[in-house]
Amino acid sequence: MQLSKLNIFIPLKGNSTLLHNTFSKKTILLDPNEYQRIISSTSDSLETFLPYSLFQRLAKISAITTSSANQIDQIKAKDHNHKQSTDHLMITVMMTEACNFSCQYCNQGLNKQVNHISLKVMDKIHNYINTLEPTPKSLSLTWYGGEPLIRSKDIISSSSYLKRKTKEFSINYSSVIVTNGYMLNGNMANALFEAGVSIAQITIDGSKTDHDNSRYIKEGVGTYDKIMNNISLALTQSKLKVVIRVNVDKRNSARLTNLIDDLYSRCILLSDQFSIYLSHVYDPELNSLDKQEDVKSSLLSHIDFAQIQYEINNYILNLGGNVAVDLPNHEGSCIASHKYSFAIKPDGSLYKCYIPIANENESFGSIDNISQSYNHTNFEKWNSWSPFDSDNCGGCKLIGSCRGGCRFNYVSNEYRAEPFKCPPAKYFTNEYLFQRAVSKGLVEPNQWDPINSPTNIKELRFS
Repeated sequence: MQLSKLNIFIPLKGNSTLLHNTFSKKTILLDPNEYQRIISSTSDSLETFLPYSLFQRLAKISAITTSSANQIDQIKAKDHNHKQSTDHLMITVMMTEACNFSCQYCNQGLNKQVNHISLKVMDKIHNYINTLEPTPKSLSLTWYGGEPLIRSKDIISSSSYLKRKTKEFSINYSSVIVTNGYMLNGNMANALFEAGVSIAQITIDGSKTDHDNSRYIKEGVGTYDKIMNNISLALTQSKLKVVIRVNVDKRNSARLTNLIDDLYSRCILLSDQFSIYLSHVYDPELNSLDKQEDVKSSLLSHIDFAQIQYEINNYILNLGGNVAVDLPNHEGSCIASHKYSFAIKPDGSLYKCYIPIANENESFGSIDNISQSYNHTNFEKWNSWSPFDSDNCGGCKLIGSCRGGCRFNYVSNEYRAEPFKCPPAKYFTNEYLFQRAVSKGLVEPNQWDPINSPTNIKELRFS
């Protein structure tokens, strides 16, 4: 038996230690004697040197294994099989390139087209889903734009159809809409939910002042109050879940608590249907757009954003709110990683990631000849990337749960030069794991050791 390479040890006050394994994603608390026995053991002595009860606890969370190398290989094989199969299908549909906002940093550029997806293209998407062999076990569909609610009737019609068809074939259907929230209200939220759309993700750019300075309708009028009122209506008049994504840069980072306080005062923050997370604004020029506003001077460094993200997450949690994203636990699962999943533009062109969807050079084909599209070099570069072949990911203890995070950071030619490709939460791995342990009653908040407990990035790597 061997100790897993995916074990993270977090020293606490009183010489107790949290042990988290990213293979099982489970955590246990070790007393000083147990920890000393573990680190003093060798592979040959684990079974004989460790008390049987401790041995069982470690085995239960996969902290010990017959072969640490085989454990990594097991993850690799499972990851490959999961993402190359048709079991879990993810499709992002760009309903329209048009938008009623003029956001400064939009990754689709400042001069958007007004193309809408046609019923003919939607029929081809439906046909692709219906004829996929073997039949998917689940279908996750994201409605995207531009602003997708410009085509709300088409979304409701198509989602209703897919909800019915997937039920016939016992396929688990889930649907999300990514919207600016300006056209969302109680009635719209109800209609979307009845059609099978269970979550609306809405972007807010910080406090009212900051948001209205960067996310406004084309006439230059601020949108914050209208969106907040719409969120309140959606939460109180429907079962639709709302997730707020807060884009963060230097211009709004100092006043993020004002946003959280306002959400609290509006009775939004504590709703069971509501959650929130922070997102790092990156340079939209990385999408190789011809015309894009220069926002480089306002961008935060990776570590600065990670610090802000952690502090604001704590602020939200202390008020009783729900943070949608903290330490990555998603196993790198997205349309870019699943072979038969894709994003599609109104003209029927296909992309493996929605981020560079405005860059025609990233397209790998068309819905008209999708079987041939899978032979395209653009498809292959996205589909073939694996965190297990990456120097950055291959020796990281978080590979069990993170799987490299966003593969756009590695595959995109423009983004390869960026120095830190991991999810920002990695800088605060120990802190997030400790928070979870506190929430589960495993430890008390006063057990955190401000000197020895914080994350050391170097200790998250194994040889």
